Amino acid sequence: RPPVMCAGCPHRGFFYTVSKNLKKVVPAGDIGCYALGINEPLNGFDYSICMGAGLSSIIGLAKALELQGDSRKALGMVGDSTFFHSGMNSLVDVVSAEANVIACVLDNSITAMTGHQQNPGTARNLMGLPSPQVDLVALIRATGIGEDRIRVVDPMDLEALQAAIDAGLAVTGPFVIVTKSPCALLKEVIKANAGKHCVIHSDRCKGCKMCMKVACPAIAFENGKAVIADVASCNGCGLCKQMCKFDAIERIGE
Repeated sequence: RPPVMCAGCPHRGFFYTVSKNLKKVVPAGDIGCYALGINEPLNGFDYSICMGAGLSSIIGLAKALELQGDSRKALGMVGDSTFFHSGMNSLVDVVSAEANVIACVLDNSITAMTGHQQNPGTARNLMGLPSPQVDLVALIRATGIGEDRIRVVDPMDLEALQAAIDAGLAVTGPFVIVTKSPCALLKEVIKANAGKHCVIHSDRCKGCKMCMKVACPAIAFENGKAVIADVASCNGCGLCKQMCKFDAIERIGE
């Protein structure tokens, strides 16, 4: 199979919600494990140029959309590690230019793509020793963006995430969404989720495939029904449960 985001990955909720709004936004990606969100069925963004460009390039994109009379809003993204690396200066430019964009910072509390290295927001240095923790949200506020234009949400809460995007679409100018949920492969997350998983009750499953739309590698479709085919990788995040309209999915170990 092609590479996909891990089961329980918090970015999956973000990309599913973005994909529902593609008639309203033009999304730009960046460099990180969340770059896998470009794949089907999520189709989470249109392009990725270089590290930090997920926020800087949307300044020009927003202006191009405006000049051609396109009502869609530019939406860009960076991870927390990328934000500290080269995204925060891009956000400064977004605010300074008063760009009509939704800038998203996907904070999973680690540098996941390259092996779980620490970053300035994790309170530990690269040697694993305690270090001062940079407050990501406070840093965003320091760019000068108004408090009413910042939303901090759990990307696994699809309703809250959609509400944040709606709020960003309702205003003209910059709007920032911070999705905050730790990487599913962090040791402390794995320990906290030990024994948790989802079960799909075949007698209730209607075969609508809504749960398949979140592209979780733990779910398969067999004999016209959805099943949790890889219980070992499922951590009971419950995203598939939110998708099911027939109450066919149950979280075990809550």
